[in-house]
Amino acid sequence: MKKMLKALIWKEYHAIFRTPFFYLLMGIFLFILGMTFYNSLSLWQQNPMNSLSDVVLYPFWGNMTFIFLFILPLFTMRSVSWEMGNGQFDQLYFSHAKLYQIVLGKVIGLMMTVLPFLLISFLFPLLMWWWGVIDLALILTGGMGVLLNSLFFISLGIFISSLTKSSLFAGVITFFAFLFLLMLSNASVMVHDEMILSVLRFLSPVNHLSAFSRGLIQSFDILYYVSFSAYFLYLSMRRIELYYE
Repeated sequence: MKKMLKALIWKEYHAIFRTPFFYLLMGIFLFILGMTFYNSLSLWQQNPMNSLSDVVLYPFWGNMTFIFLFILPLFTMRSVSWEMGNGQFDQLYFSHAKLYQIVLGKVIGLMMTVLPFLLISFLFPLLMWWWGVIDLALILTGGMGVLLNSLFFISLGIFISSLTKSSLFAGVITFFAFLFLLMLSNASVMVHDEMILSVLRFLSPVNHLSAFSRGLIQSFDILYYVSFSAYFLYLSMRRIELYYE
């Protein structure tokens, strides 16, 4: 069982990691993130009386999440739909692997693909820690929030990918689903009912990520990411089962 899961994880990981497209995306990711980090740092230097974490570090995690809005759909769109389209998923489904192993292998493999992006991006805030101007715990909690947010987005992307055989269509729908979730944090502009507004704010991952970005680890926010990720992975399995019935 462990050998099968390990093989599925590495299959998903190497399917992306060994392509030049992966390194191109990483280069673009680092360039954009580096530019936004430099601009935030320059802004703080103009008025050093402001909090460095509020001006530089807090927007850093938000910018990283926004960039992932464009990158993660490119990873998840092929996870199920592409394999269903060319028949590879049929071989997986009717093999000795359990369905939960297939889905779990995909989400872990994709998380391993995202991990290099996170680790390299840590160099920017770690420079501030090296200079002694920011606490390391604040960096680690922010990184934890981005990691959990990526897990949530990947789980949702896998589910959307399981709904169609067109990987391009899955990628487009996933992008707009991510964008919609991020925009829920600004629902107060359009919604004035407090009850509806509180529900929309709860559903928005931005509000949960902001707590991690400010150094707060709350069980409520962890439960949000873990439960919704598990829910979308469960929906993915149900969708695949219905497809083969």
